[in-house]
Amino acid sequence: MKLNIGIFQYEMQDESPDEKITEKDHNQLFNSAQLFDDEGISIANHRKKLLPPTADESKIFTPGNERSIFSLKGVKSAIVICYELEFPEIIRELALEGVELIIAPTGQSSHWPAAALYNCRTRAFENGIFVAYANSTGQLNGINFMGESKIIGPDGLDIVNAGIGEKLISAEIDTNEIKLTRGKLPYLKDSQSI
Repeated sequence: MKLNIGIFQYEMQDESPDEKITEKDHNQLFNSAQLFDDEGISIANHRKKLLPPTADESKIFTPGNERSIFSLKGVKSAIVICYELEFPEIIRELALEGVELIIAPTGQSSHWPAAALYNCRTRAFENGIFVAYANSTGQLNGINFMGESKIIGPDGLDIVNAGIGEKLISAEIDTNEIKLTRGKLPYLKDSQSI
């Protein structure tokens, strides 16, 4: 199955909008990411389950309690937000359920570059899946966002990388590459014997 995907790497600016965009449900705030199809219909709404102590996220937001698995034009996909991608157990569980594409919106600052530079590629490589890692760039409230949005193949290598600065990137993914990669490096299968 082939699918064209794109990422817009937005440049943050030290101007805050009049209203913050956040999901509010029954007087609870959620750090959430919503995916819309090409007709503007919501396909998935993922509420971040793991809230890190940094930036007071765990004090502001209520954690979500469900995974977001859905089909995106025939490609089994899931959303994880930022910190969640840094847990190999989460991604492994999704891959074992047949997820072929992880969509990971994030707000990764330059204080923690390993997540943007290594962890997202490692998650793709160790599970033989595609990862669409969408980060911000620029500065907001004294935080420097490092960019590095990318679409990563199941071999852990970038198909396309936005680097630094506001950019739109896109690539075609082919899920047949998952089977080929796993045939050579069967990490997912072999992990079941541990």
